This record gives sequence, structure tokens and C-alpha cells, in this order.
Amino acid sequence: MFTQPSAQSMLETTTVGDTAVVRLHGDIDIDVAQRLGDAAAGLVRSGARNIVIDCAGVSYLDSTGLRVLVALAELVHEQSGAVTIRRPRPLVHRVLEVTALTSILIVDDPVLVL
Repeated sequence: MFTQPSAQSMLETTTVGDTAVVRLHGDIDIDVAQRLGDAAAGLVRSGARNIVIDCAGVSYLDSTGLRVLVALAELVHEQSGAVTIRRPRPLVHRVLEVTALTSILIVDDPVLVL
């Protein structure tokens, strides 16, 4: 198992076999989306076929984040893998539904935040 936290603790990755888990925290805007895209592409180049994105800590997802998810899904599908969005908050889940990304991503049910 390999864990690599980012410098700003917005993004943390763990890899086990051919599955990588990316834990995100805060808002996924243009700055974080770029880091997510770079990190995920690096994980795929390193042999990860499946990417799990843990969104329990994500409160906001903008269009740049959505674009990164689409690009990541395309890249992973070329490797016969899958992208799973784990533990999305209701707002993030709704954005994924409205944009129809639930058709190319595996999306868990939303997590209620108390």
C-alpha cells in the first residue's frame, strides 16, 4: 500500500494493487481539479486500472472538476477499468446526476452530512 498526501492536504492517494483511492477535501475548483487530473493520470500510468474518488470531504464541485472526471473516465475505460465516486455529499451527487455523469461513473448513494 502506498499513501501520498498533497502539500496542501486537499488530495491524498492510496494504491492497493490495481485500485487507487483518491481522497478529496474542500472545494473542487480549478486549482484542485488540475491537481486531481495530474494525480489521477499518474496513478493510471503507474498501473491503476480502477480509481475510487472519495468525496465525503467535498462540499463543492465546479465545471473544471466535472471535466477532469470525464477525462479520467475516458482514460480508465481505455484500460478496461472503472471510476467510482464514493460517499458524495447530496449537492455533489445531484451535480453528477444533472450532468449525466452517472452514466459513465459508478456513483454511490449520497452521504448525509450532520
